[in-house]
Amino acid sequence: MTTQKKAVKQSIPAYPLFVKDPFFSIWSPGELLNENDTTFWTGKTVRTYGLVYADGKAYSFMGVLPKTEKLTQTKLAVTAFGTEYSFTCDKFDLTVNFVSPLMPDDLTVLACPVCYMTYNLTPKTTLDEVTVALYLDEEYCYDRMAFPVRMGRIKSQEYQTAWFGLKKQLVMSQSFDDSSAEWGYWYVSGKKAAIASKNMLDRFIACGATNFDFDENGRKYIMAYDSENKLNQPLSGTMTVAFDDTVSIFYFGDWLKGYYFNEGKTIWTPSTTQGPIKTRFLPNASRLTTSSKKPPNLTARTICWYYMRVSGNRWARTSWLRTSRAIRCFCQRNVTLTAACAPWT
Repeated sequence: MTTQKKAVKQSIPAYPLFVKDPFFSIWSPGELLNENDTTFWTGKTVRTYGLVYADGKAYSFMGVLPKTEKLTQTKLAVTAFGTEYSFTCDKFDLTVNFVSPLMPDDLTVLACPVCYMTYNLTPKTTLDEVTVALYLDEEYCYDRMAFPVRMGRIKSQEYQTAWFGLKKQLVMSQSFDDSSAEWGYWYVSGKKAAIASKNMLDRFIACGATNFDFDENGRKYIMAYDSENKLNQPLSGTMTVAFDDTVSIFYFGDWLKGYYFNEGKTIWTPSTTQGPIKTRFLPNASRLTTSSKKPPNLTARTICWYYMRVSGNRWARTSWLRTSRAIRCFCQRNVTLTAACAPWT
């Protein structure tokens, strides 16, 4: 087993991976990405696996999986809207960047329910076969108790998307603070995507197999993956994770969708994201790490306070983390905002 190299001293309790709003909030609880299972912001385990299969061996860079070799982590850097990791082994170097675009000056980008994982793999020698894969466990779909999950795959010319969600959608079924949504659908996209069982995950680790597999009674996963043969130059790519909650808030008797879905848009609307894989917003995220603009005057706490005063909604009072959903509600009710900022401001 490869020995981990100490990257940096841990300076924050957890590291953001896919973070958009209180129901789309996945973190790494430790400094070393492949020595901890990823969690929801409440601390609930929500397993996410990052794997590289290269020349007959499976390497893990995210999550804890037996029978894989852990890549040695050499770098960890946190910016305003991204977390970057670097890894190495005897066959290749790998850099992975998790980007959550939360532009405070662009409500459309702020509300777009898509996060990104970019990677760059540099071989140290020619690799006969390489597959980079991202797996999401069915734990994404429910809170404290397991429920039956439905899933599927959608193909297009440029990318593929796998999705899953509860068979019985329990819309707005929880009002307590430390909970995850038991409604909505999760998506993962890449050059290729598949729905998977535990057996398929085991076969990928054993021999790199990515053939379609489904077990109605077994544990379920969705995955995105990119594959190359005879690789002797850097390989780069982007995978996305998206969450369509279908309903964002119950407002004075109305079931409202998020701000991003105004005017009938869906997560597949061609004029906006062209599906979750489209990286329309990704290039704009890099400017946030070097932006010299002053932060907006209207803080997230002020926005949430104003929402509570306007709506009297007890659900929103449970936590300041509800801010992003309050922002969505404002915009749907035509409440004028002069500025909006990231949920943790």
